Amino acid sequence: MMVESRKCQVMVRRPYQRPDISANPDPEKIYPTEEKSFKRGEKRPPAVFGDVVKMLGQYSRHLKAVEGVSIPEMVMVNEMVSLYRWLGNQYLAGMRKDLLNEKEVERLLEEHYKK
Repeated sequence: MMVESRKCQVMVRRPYQRPDISANPDPEKIYPTEEKSFKRGEKRPPAVFGDVVKMLGQYSRHLKAVEGVSIPEMVMVNEMVSLYRWLGNQYLAGMRKDLLNEKEVERLLEEHYKK
């Protein structure tokens, strides 16, 4: 789930070659569209950053303090950092021609959560 949500990424680095990120789900896309089922025959949507954060309990104290808010600011900022790291890895792997700036990454996050 962590790789699927882009919180963690799988990257192989070899000297004098581009990094290989092909082990990630849908490496050419910003967010994966296909889910990987943990149980046979079970369908589920792709994991999102918020699901992983809730599962890990990393921000549980903060999440309890802001109950009712759809996306707490702390989660949004950390997801933006992870997404920017993912976009940078895509750039290094040659799958992206340029890096996005902070405003464009914020726009991508907003669009992703509107779905």
